[in-house]
Amino acid sequence: MTRLFGDQGNVDDAIFTDLDGGGSHVADREFYRCTFNTVKLAEAQLERIVLEQCTFTDCDLTRCALKGVSLRGVTFTRCKLLGVDFSRISDNPDVSFDACILRYAAFAGLNLRNTTFSTCELQEAQFEGTSLVAARFPGSNVTGATWTRCDLSGSDFSLAEGLALDVRTNRVKDAYVPVETAVRLAQEAGLRVVGYDRPKPRRG
Repeated sequence: MTRLFGDQGNVDDAIFTDLDGGGSHVADREFYRCTFNTVKLAEAQLERIVLEQCTFTDCDLTRCALKGVSLRGVTFTRCKLLGVDFSRISDNPDVSFDACILRYAAFAGLNLRNTTFSTCELQEAQFEGTSLVAARFPGSNVTGATWTRCDLSGSDFSLAEGLALDVRTNRVKDAYVPVETAVRLAQEAGLRVVGYDRPKPRRG
């Protein structure tokens, strides 16, 4: 259903609004400086799509299948990306997420250096072998998210909620974490934190 966005070929500076492409298949297209507003692509299949300097606002991409999709300067705002597997998109995406629903999304093996996830719902999201160097998560909920063999160097979780990670299996040098996470990590290492743990009663 490649006619969802007009004839085949490259598209520049177009605005797509209120389209319903749920379950559709779009392949081998290039979109440059395009705007997608309230577009429904739930369970659609996007293959070998190039998106450059594009914005998605209030769109529904629930369980959308992305294969060989290139994201260059793409912004998602208030979009529903529930269960989307980003692991098969093209290397080194340039993307940002603002107020998006990304629950159960997967980001395995991606280079998301400097990516911003602002006020996003990332509960149960999967990050495996993901580079998140200097990534930012202001106001995002990462409860239940899994971090396995990730590079979190210089990342900023200081305003994130629900962060739990294993410092032994991830690179965390210079990462900023909330106080609650720092306390939990200290307690897991066997330390007792003043103000959070009661001192043991002295014997004698």
